[in-house]
Amino acid sequence: MEAAGEQLVIPDVKSYKDFLAWIKALPSKESPAWSGLPLNVETLNRIKQAEALVNNVKLIQGTGEDDMDGGAADEAGDSKAQWLVSLQKKVTQFTEMMPAALPEMRRDSTSLKNPLFRFLDRENTVLCELLETVKKDFQFCYDVCTAERKSSN
Repeated sequence: MEAAGEQLVIPDVKSYKDFLAWIKALPSKESPAWSGLPLNVETLNRIKQAEALVNNVKLIQGTGEDDMDGGAADEAGDSKAQWLVSLQKKVTQFTEMMPAALPEMRRDSTSLKNPLFRFLDRENTVLCELLETVKKDFQFCYDVCTAERKSSN
């Protein structure tokens, strides 16, 4: 039909039947040249995807910071990944903002008869447990950031 580097040319037909026959005669694999793209566009896309993958792996492993900041290490002399240092700062800030404990609600015979009080008391109990869970998770995250623990799935 057409060479791989040629542009797609619409035929000069007038009937639906002729146009449909031309469509069916087209090759099943389209040439990128039809869209005005270079012929090696798929290769270029794969190269860009591979480069992005390598950069993401470097970012996760923390090996790409030498290129980004000139190999500078932090004050302690050990070089950490920038995202790990940032995460450690954020965990510290969130931990400082959290309350140490939630106050318990005063329970007496009249308040226990009130259904709204019982509802709020249950919610307060659940919230206290949730606060402890969040604190433990933040502590675990901080320990991973400071290399006192290893991360796991």
